[in-house]
Amino acid sequence: MDSPPNRKHPTAGFFRRMAATTYDAFLVAAILLFAHLPLQLLFDTIAIGPEHPWRPAYQLYLIGVWFLYFGWCWMRGQTLGMRAWRIYLQGENGKAVT
Repeated sequence: MDSPPNRKHPTAGFFRRMAATTYDAFLVAAILLFAHLPLQLLFDTIAIGPEHPWRPAYQLYLIGVWFLYFGWCWMRGQTLGMRAWRIYLQGENGKAVT
């Protein structure tokens, strides 16, 4: 018979999860705006419209930045929003996710 998972931290409540998500949403928005800056200077435009030939590459670039932020943070167990609200990401065995 399997033993129950070894949890080092209690499960976070709804309010704490939503607060961390809101915090992370603001951080991701700032990161994406900062990631947009080199492209804005390169193309000399504020927005890459739907008819722009580089639009698909631009969208993939921003999605890649988004994935890098969350992947990098989750490999360490916390995003910045989770750290502010003391929420930890751990596997079912109670250890950090690898």
